[in-house]
Amino acid sequence: MMVWLIICAVTLILLGIGVVTYFLRVSCHIHVLQANLHTNGELQVKLLRGLLKKTWDVPAIRFDEKNLSFVYVEDETKLFSKRKQKKVKEETPRDIESRLKDSKELIEGISHLGTILRKFLATVRVEQWKWATTFGTGDAAVTGIAAGVAWTLKAFMLQLVSSYTQLRERPHFQVTPFYQAPVFYMDVRCIVTFQIGHAIRALLKMWMHSKKLQKTSSRNERTEHVTKGA
Repeated sequence: MMVWLIICAVTLILLGIGVVTYFLRVSCHIHVLQANLHTNGELQVKLLRGLLKKTWDVPAIRFDEKNLSFVYVEDETKLFSKRKQKKVKEETPRDIESRLKDSKELIEGISHLGTILRKFLATVRVEQWKWATTFGTGDAAVTGIAAGVAWTLKAFMLQLVSSYTQLRERPHFQVTPFYQAPVFYMDVRCIVTFQIGHAIRALLKMWMHSKKLQKTSSRNERTEHVTKGA
């Protein structure tokens, strides 16, 4: 009798933890600062109102004209490690092309990926979005035209984000043309939250659909092999 009581108690505790975890919200704080050719930024993920948090640095990318490659510093810090570990990496345009090709094949292979992502994004909340841009081309007329293009781009991004996610407050956008000299400065700050349960459900749907595609592909290959043998 005591054993069954313990089993029931443990089951209820695990079930309670599972339910709480499902409705627990993850907060992602994104900050990207671009000053001319220098980029700095970070992604900070928080749980339980910051009681648990993890920060990743956005890698600063520079172009190596000698080797025709992109050089950046990758953060290799372990999930629960306080000691930061970074490694300089280098990728050629061919490497990037290969990555894009693999990503394209993955997206094309999962036909319902768009539907799954749209359903997940509909549950995502954009709590804060600030986007300030200051730039100049050295030519007053061109700078004025570019300012209009920048506002058009931001309006398009706003419409896109508001169509797929939940905007909790009015975004703060700013475009400041600088007519005296060529310059580019951009400061983007964003806070995005979502429920762990919604993310897990989306990942499970993608995993199940990919398994289904693999089975269908294997079945087609066997059928084709038998047909050729006959």
